[in-house]
Amino acid sequence: MINFSQVKRLKKVLFIVLFVFTFGLLFQPCLAQLEQLQEVGKEANLGETKVPVLVANILGVVFGLMGILLVGLILAGGFLWMTSGGNPEKIKKAQGMLKNALIGLIIIVLAYSISVFVLEKLQEVTQEGTSKEETSNN
Repeated sequence: MINFSQVKRLKKVLFIVLFVFTFGLLFQPCLAQLEQLQEVGKEANLGETKVPVLVANILGVVFGLMGILLVGLILAGGFLWMTSGGNPEKIKKAQGMLKNALIGLIIIVLAYSISVFVLEKLQEVTQEGTSKEETSNN
């Protein structure tokens, strides 16, 4: 009689083996071209910027653009409120814009704080890894 729990376990193991084997074969050409890509990068003067620094620079630009958009929303909401002329609909719409801008500000500040924390920890871990490798090589 067939034991279905063993068949399920065998299917899982077979799936994992095929998954690892397939992705191992798919990434082999990528690894083979790594040397060529490094040569192209040197010829193009791309430099050797580390990944955490690059990510931090990109996040700085993104958060800066979000901040500019946020200031624009606050100004638009304030302008709408000031020009409402006492119209309750316009005041409510302006208050909604200001409330959404405040929520956006909180989200931006939290996202910035989390990204700074993660990047600092990532940098600490990568620096510890390189210092351990250097001491083991010497």
